[in-house]
Amino acid sequence: MLRIRTAITDIVPSKPALNTITSIGPPGLVISTVKKITTGVHAFVGEATLEAEFLDSVTNEQLAAALDRRGALKVKVFKGMSKWGHVKVVFEEWALMLRQKLDEAHGKPVKGIYEPIKQ
Repeated sequence: MLRIRTAITDIVPSKPALNTITSIGPPGLVISTVKKITTGVHAFVGEATLEAEFLDSVTNEQLAAALDRRGALKVKVFKGMSKWGHVKVVFEEWALMLRQKLDEAHGKPVKGIYEPIKQ
């Protein structure tokens, strides 16, 4: 049996008005793109960090560990119109990745490799 311990940290909500402004006009898009290049996350989108540890439930031996920080894609404009919409997308992406990896580990057919959820 596998025991999974997780912690979700550094949750940053979207800033809906600023996200919209930096999604539609050329100056805003430039600002957002520069931030993406320098920090890895677009301007004013929601983001979060996931820390996970995978343990053997009998021996408590650590089998794997993971740390992933991500923000939503700028193209998810409608999700960014709510304070937590982008963060929800990030959670859904993590759940999909975990499900695909567990299916893969159990020899179940995986319908393609992980792809971010499209809205």
